[in-house]
Amino acid sequence: MYIKGLARLTATFNGLVLTLPVGYRPDTNIMFSQMVNDSPWTCRMDVRSDGQILVGAESTTSVSPVIIGSWISLVCSFYVG
Repeated sequence: MYIKGLARLTATFNGLVLTLPVGYRPDTNIMFSQMVNDSPWTCRMDVRSDGQILVGAESTTSVSPVIIGSWISLVCSFYVG
């Protein structure tokens, strides 16, 4: 499975970006490190076996909140068994 796109974080963002349909979900949870805008921040993105794609902020030194209005890359690929 290959996912390509961007997600913009709003003030009401709860971490859930989207839910993949059955047949397009990984067998196990997978974690990716994604870029946030043109900044030194990275963002953890989880693709869960229930199809949910969730994001949360982290930096190289400490866990910090993602800035409202930031764009996060969703580009990733994984095997669907």
